[in-house]
Amino acid sequence: MFRLEERQLHILTGLVLIATVLSFCLLGINRSFGRNSTGRLQEMSDFSDGWICTYRTNDLNRLEEYHNAEGGDFAADDRNLQEVNTFPAVLPVEKNQPVVFFHIAPETGRESQYLLFQTDGQHIQVSVDEKVIYQSSDKESGVTAYHLIPLSAEYNDAVIKVQISGNPDGRVKINPIYTGTKNQLIVHLLVRDGIMVIVGLILVGAAVFCLLIYGLLQNTWSQKRLLLYVILEGLGFGLLFLLKGRTMAVLSGLNYGLWLLRACLCILTGILNLMVIRCFVRRKKMLTFLDTGILIYLVFYISVMVLQGFSLINFSTAYYIGCGMFIVCHAICTVVLGTALSRYRQKDCVIPLTGSVIILLCAAMQFVAVLFHLQQDMQNMWYLMSGLIIYEGFMLFVGLKQALRLWPEKTEEPDNEDEIKAQLIERLNPNLIFAALHSLQNLIAAGSENSIKMLYYISVYLRNNLNALQKAGEMIPFEEELEHIIAYLQLQKMRNIGLSFRFECKIKAFQIPRHTLEPIVENAVKYGISGKDNKGNVVIRTYLRAEGYAVQIIDDGIGFDKEQLTRKSPTALLNLLDQLKVICDARTEIISKSGKGTVVTIVLPMLENDIMDDEENMEAAD
Repeated sequence: MFRLEERQLHILTGLVLIATVLSFCLLGINRSFGRNSTGRLQEMSDFSDGWICTYRTNDLNRLEEYHNAEGGDFAADDRNLQEVNTFPAVLPVEKNQPVVFFHIAPETGRESQYLLFQTDGQHIQVSVDEKVIYQSSDKESGVTAYHLIPLSAEYNDAVIKVQISGNPDGRVKINPIYTGTKNQLIVHLLVRDGIMVIVGLILVGAAVFCLLIYGLLQNTWSQKRLLLYVILEGLGFGLLFLLKGRTMAVLSGLNYGLWLLRACLCILTGILNLMVIRCFVRRKKMLTFLDTGILIYLVFYISVMVLQGFSLINFSTAYYIGCGMFIVCHAICTVVLGTALSRYRQKDCVIPLTGSVIILLCAAMQFVAVLFHLQQDMQNMWYLMSGLIIYEGFMLFVGLKQALRLWPEKTEEPDNEDEIKAQLIERLNPNLIFAALHSLQNLIAAGSENSIKMLYYISVYLRNNLNALQKAGEMIPFEEELEHIIAYLQLQKMRNIGLSFRFECKIKAFQIPRHTLEPIVENAVKYGISGKDNKGNVVIRTYLRAEGYAVQIIDDGIGFDKEQLTRKSPTALLNLLDQLKVICDARTEIISKSGKGTVVTIVLPMLENDIMDDEENMEAAD
C-alpha cells in the first residue's frame, strides 16, 4: 500500500506536461499553410460529384456487373474497376491497393481555390497534369487527417488526380470533397464545428477568468488548491473540444501534431480529474486507490510515447483508449464520492457527486446516440459536451466558494509600540512561565523526580508560544495544538492541585489554526476554575459531526454572562472565535450558566485534506 505526496503528484504532472510540449514541438509540427487570402464570406462548394475512380477489387459481384455493363466477359485475372462515383462512398478495394480518382479542376478566378479532403488513416497524393502538388506525411497514416490543397489559376480545366493508399482492411471510405476560397473554408469549418468551438472557448475562457481570480487570492495553498486543479481540468476539457473539430486541424495543417496533443491532453485531464476528486477524500485507503489510478495513467502515457516511437501504435488509438479510461475512472471516482458522502457523511461531496453523476449520464446518452446512429454528425458530442459544461460549472462553483469563503479579513493592528509590546507579553504569558520556573526551582531543591516533567512542559509551552508569535493563524495538526494544551494544564496542575482535567478525543486527524484552542482553555482556567478556589474540572472533547470536526472545551467553573464578553485583548474569547471563523469558517457556540460552568463548541468544516484511517471512530454526535 502506498500513497503519493502532493509534491510528488505535482512533479509527475509537470514532467508529463513538459514531455507533451517537447513531443509536440519535435514530432507534431510538420507544416502550416500560408496567410489567409481576402474574399467574400460565402459557403464552400460541394465538389463531390462526377469523380472517375479506378481501383482493384475482390468483390466478384461488382466485377461481374461492371464487365456485363461494358459488354465484355469477366476475366478472372482482370479485377480492375473504373466507375463514376459521388462522394461519400465506400469502395470495396483489394487490401493494400491504392484508389485513384480523377476530376477536372474547378475554375479559380482571381482568388486561389482550395480543395478540402479528409482521410481516415490513409496516405494521399494529389497531382495536376502529372505534377505532384500535395503529398501527406507518412506520420499521418493511422489518424483522421484533413488536407488543404491550394489550386492556382494556372490549373483551370486541368485534370486533378488523387491517389489514396494504405488500406489494410480492404474497404475505403471516400469522404465529401469541398472547394472554395480560404475565407469560405473558415466559414464552412466554423459552421460545421460551431458548437464544438463555442463550448471549447467557454471552458477555456472560464478557466482563464478563474485563474486570474486564483492569482489575486492571498490564501494558503491548501485553501485554494482545489480551485487550481479544477481550473486546469477545465482548461484541458476546453482545449480537447477546440482540437477535436476540423477547424484547428485544417487551418494549422498539424494533423499528426493535434492528434498527439489530444491523446496527451486526454491523459492529463484524467490525472487532473483524479487530483480534483483527491481533494474531497480523507481516507487513506481511498487515497491509495486514487494514487494507483494516477500511476496507471502515467504508465499509460509512457507506454503511448514508447510505442509511438517504434510505430507500434497511433495516437488515434491512444486517444480513444484514453477516453475510455477517463470514463471508467470517472465512474470509479463517482463511487468514491458517494462512499465519502454516505458512509463518512462528508457534505462537501454533494455538489461534486451531483456533477459526476450528470457527466456519466450524458456519457451514457452519447454512447447510445453513437451506437444506434441517433446523431447524424458523430464528430460533435452534444450530450457529452453538455455534461462536461455542467460538471465543470459545478466544480468551479465549489472551488470558488471554498477559496473566497476562506479569504482572510483584515484585522485591526495596534496603534502604537506600547500596545504591540503589551500584546506580545500577553501571548507569552510570562506570569505562568515565571511561576512554573519558581516551582521547578523548588522541585529541584527537593530532589523531586517531577522536576524533569516540569522542565519538559515548560519547554513545550514556551516553544509553542514563540511559534504562535511567528506563525499566527497557521493551520497545524490538532495533535500539535493538543500538546500545547497539555503542557499548559500540567503547569497549572503543578501550582493548583485542585485542578483536574481529562481528554476525550475520539478523533485527532484534522487541522486547526495555531494558538486558538489553548487560549480558550486558559480562559476556562483563569476565569472559570479560579472563581471556585482553583478547584474544578476541564474536559477537552473531539468527535465527528455531519458538519465537520467538533471540538468542545468544557469547565465546571463559575460561568459568565455572554453579553459581557469583550474584545479587549488578542486572547479574548470573542477574538479567538472570530479568528476561527475567518481562517477556517468554523461554526462556534457558547453555553454558559452561572455556577454551573461553560461549554465552548467549535465545529470545523472538512475543508482541508485531513487524512484518516477507515478504522477511526466515525460515530456522529448531535
